[in-house]
Amino acid sequence: MKLTAKYITENSAHFESVKKLWRDNSRTLGFFPDGAFRDYAADECILVAEYQKKIAGYLLFRKIKGNNIYPHAAIVHLCTCPELRKKGIAKILVEKLSQDIEESFQKIKISCRKDYNIDEFWIKLGFVYTGESPGRSGHPLFKWEKSFKKIPLPLVDLIRQFDKPKRFRVVIDANVCFRIQDPLPNGHGHDQDLSIEAKALDEDWVKEEVLIAITDELPNEIQKNEDQEKRSGRIFFINKFERVAADFKDVESKIQELTKILGPPTNDNKRSDLYQLAHTAAAEYSYFTTQDQFLLKNSEEINNKLGVTILTPGELISHLDELKRTNEYHPKRLAGSNRLHLSRLSSDELNSLFPIFRKEGTREKKSTLLNKIRKFLSSPSTSEPILYHHADGKKLAFLIYDTSEDNILNIPLIRLAKSKNSNTVIRYIIRSAVIKAISEKRNIIIASDMDDQDAFFKNAFLDNDFIKSNQKWMKINVFGLLDQEGLIRKLEKIRHDKNITTDIIDKLIKVIYSVSENNDMRSYVEIEKKLSPLKIKNSNIPCYVIPIKPVWARNLFDETLAKQTLWGGNDNLLMRLENVFYRSKKTFGKLVFPARILWYVSYNKKEYGSKMIRACSYVKDVKIGTASQLFRKYNSFGVYKWENILKMTDGNPRQEIMAITFSNSELLPDPLPFESYRQILRSTENKGATVQSPLKISENTFFTIYSKCTKR
Repeated sequence: MKLTAKYITENSAHFESVKKLWRDNSRTLGFFPDGAFRDYAADECILVAEYQKKIAGYLLFRKIKGNNIYPHAAIVHLCTCPELRKKGIAKILVEKLSQDIEESFQKIKISCRKDYNIDEFWIKLGFVYTGESPGRSGHPLFKWEKSFKKIPLPLVDLIRQFDKPKRFRVVIDANVCFRIQDPLPNGHGHDQDLSIEAKALDEDWVKEEVLIAITDELPNEIQKNEDQEKRSGRIFFINKFERVAADFKDVESKIQELTKILGPPTNDNKRSDLYQLAHTAAAEYSYFTTQDQFLLKNSEEINNKLGVTILTPGELISHLDELKRTNEYHPKRLAGSNRLHLSRLSSDELNSLFPIFRKEGTREKKSTLLNKIRKFLSSPSTSEPILYHHADGKKLAFLIYDTSEDNILNIPLIRLAKSKNSNTVIRYIIRSAVIKAISEKRNIIIASDMDDQDAFFKNAFLDNDFIKSNQKWMKINVFGLLDQEGLIRKLEKIRHDKNITTDIIDKLIKVIYSVSENNDMRSYVEIEKKLSPLKIKNSNIPCYVIPIKPVWARNLFDETLAKQTLWGGNDNLLMRLENVFYRSKKTFGKLVFPARILWYVSYNKKEYGSKMIRACSYVKDVKIGTASQLFRKYNSFGVYKWENILKMTDGNPRQEIMAITFSNSELLPDPLPFESYRQILRSTENKGATVQSPLKISENTFFTIYSKCTKR
């Protein structure tokens, strides 16, 4: 039996056959939206087995990036035609996927019902049982993994200290909720398509990633039903979901804002939609899932005004990984009247701090906290007590910078007031501390005395490449362009000079030895981020120069340019670790990632500082898709507006563009003018400088430019 396995797109002759095979087996495969099939095909995540020019089976999988050094693949569907079963088709599909991704992925994962009795199948293919969880059907779900990349354990330790799956919250509207509960309508019409799309949210693999919530408006909607039995059934069903809690006054305020966008509700259904969406915004939830075309049509304006991203269930499922990443940080919540302000703490404000910033769950005394703060207030030349607050004076966070030790930035006290913005505020503050330490050329940041069990703190420190040791969080900043041996010597010198706890340095040195033996480019990228602003020589990390207009540089990473304008850039976006930059596909060749990039800010006679290389970042991911697809996918990053994207495509929403996800941006202290860039390029590579499109450069060219910009 001669079989071939290949990936398909939406335009493939087998695409409809895949969907038919799924429909015929949906009782065991579960629900899956039609739109998600298209998105998975566009991302080359559907693999088919072909026999005599007909489909014999298919495998559909997700690419999960998260915080992993290498992405993971998770098999969602594995299905063969009934008449061709037990002929090795499933084995061929899994082996084909394994062969294709083993160099660029860390592992394959799958959850499979125990009652299918195919455990031996997975074992023979090299999978290992890793645990189980209750399944929606009542049968246990066995979890299996097959690993490819043997990442050095010390590096895994440093990067994934708290490797716990995080679910993000999404609110569903009444109709989506009811479609999840109700039986599938008969026939193959629009109603059944909507029902299938909604029911996909209740699949086990989706519930591992997403926590579904409902608003208080939903029970009010249910009570209108005249059928007592149906009312009781609805109420029983919705009790399995988290309930959104919001202050009534906040809800009323959001209703007024929504009415300006959507107009007054003309019937009960529109009034219910309005109230559910207002509850979502008032409770600071970021995602609202609906199939209502009127809300979806106005989704961009609602997102701009209220910070809520509106998605269909299919869109949510198609973009789980991107949505999980952007869910961590919400710059729009710190815009306008909520903008974050900071000031130096005065002694007059001391007494007001304790009720707000007392450590929860401890017996901390007011005198203990205030005496500690007074100690630093009495040393103004080496201490900076900083208070973060809203424009209305509401206190959000408090920390102390202690610069009394040479080359060390100590943060002996850091407290966070519990608020809806806590996650965003603490990330902003920790990122600010990293930027301050690097700008002052301090090798070490040490943070202590905080609510260490709070997930906000843990995640903010981990995202900013801190390492935990002895109840303190530490970030090591290594300055310079170093080879592996030079890096080890530098770390040993830091340990000797700064009397730093040896276990952290020992772990880092072990990591460097392990990565050097494997010469693994992706691991080198992780080490550079962990020890930023370090750059490692002979690491084989691809390097590019990418042109960017001043307006986008201003909002994406360059606060120097932002200060020149009347309104400035969005300083909350500038502090993000991760952002997205769009480019026309026409002007971009194939970009390999991860990669280092130097940003060339193109010429604008009105902007001093343009026509220079001004910043350095890392490319994390590159996606190609239609303008409308990519905008909906990355809209939560909050930089580009829809009109900006349309301008790039001459008004065509279906034209393909490129979205580049980049992270860990570093502003270069001495930007490089274009003429100097051109001279360096001629000297190192004997070629001219292009400023219209991205240019791949050698490591030698990158280091020459970076050295001139940083004096390192």
